[in-house]
Amino acid sequence: MLGVGMALPWPVARAGLSALPKLGAWMMRVKQAFGIFILSMAASYGWIASGLFASRWVDPAEVRATVEAKLEDGWHADLEEGLAVSQRENKLVLIDLWATWCKNCVVMDETTLVAPAVQARLADYVKIKHQAEFPDDPPDNALMKRIGAIGLPAYAIYRPMWIEQ
Repeated sequence: MLGVGMALPWPVARAGLSALPKLGAWMMRVKQAFGIFILSMAASYGWIASGLFASRWVDPAEVRATVEAKLEDGWHADLEEGLAVSQRENKLVLIDLWATWCKNCVVMDETTLVAPAVQARLADYVKIKHQAEFPDDPPDNALMKRIGAIGLPAYAIYRPMWIEQ
């Protein structure tokens, strides 16, 4: 039955195809028009793809600029110094792990961390920007395991007693 169902439309389709004009020079123009259409579609998809890839490229200078802006706002660049300040002042600490190759680090610095509501909530925190350029290497890997981070950017909030543990 499946074979019969698939074969029945063919006589009807053949009858419809016989009504078309005979092949000739006009068919070459049709093929050329379809070729131009296909090439223009390929070019438009290539343009869209290049834009998507370009948006994923990261400028290390841009990342450093956002980090420098945070450091000017009172963030600490040194992890040990920031933890010592947190313990001395008995304040919660926010640790922000970043890298120069991290596109999402820039996005977070330029959007979420500058939002007035977020800044108001973090006003009483000691804020640390720790560069974890090579997360798989021992110094940064131990810290990332300690805070449970699987990638960058990573954020952790701790009490000052975290240093003693």
